[in-house]
Amino acid sequence: MNRTFSARIVCPRQLFVGFLFACLSNFSFAGWEEATATTAQLKKQFSAVATKSLATDSPNQLKRKPTPRVSQFLSELGTAEARAMLGAFNASYSIIKKKEDGFILAKESQNKGVANGVSVVDVEFIISFNFIRKNKSNKSFKSVITQGGFDCKLKKLALWYQQFHEESFGTGDLVSAHESRQPATFRKVSIGLSDFLSAVYCRS
Repeated sequence: MNRTFSARIVCPRQLFVGFLFACLSNFSFAGWEEATATTAQLKKQFSAVATKSLATDSPNQLKRKPTPRVSQFLSELGTAEARAMLGAFNASYSIIKKKEDGFILAKESQNKGVANGVSVVDVEFIISFNFIRKNKSNKSFKSVITQGGFDCKLKKLALWYQQFHEESFGTGDLVSAHESRQPATFRKVSIGLSDFLSAVYCRS
């Protein structure tokens, strides 16, 4: 992986064994800066999720049929959130896990990391909460789109770009975007998130 990035994740000890993505919504932006024109392409890519979310309430517009599990999740959501999840699914965030206060959706990847070989793999995922959260700038958001690198051997995550949105599953107005500006630093995350990323992006 040729990227260099860093994030100082500040998480209370209990969050490491708590809800899988509570930690990521509260990291400190030390070593980060507001996204600039240099990340315009990334922002365009991410904002496409919201666009597709509003245009994928017809099964004929889907790239593929949702699995029974995803269909079950959709049936449990309100109309707006179901359309948002469907849009994210259509944008290849198709590996979905439900937790007690939200969902995590991972983008599929053909490249897998291995503990005894090339252990670091690129990851991309959406964290969507059931209720509004506040970031460090006291701005309200309900979902976060993240790009980073995951070390399959050490079970640690490094962040290089995050985008916070007002609504679920990467939809609604962009609240803020942050990119790394320092060399990579891999940090521990919650056990739940670590296990999820390992299952999606690592080979045993």
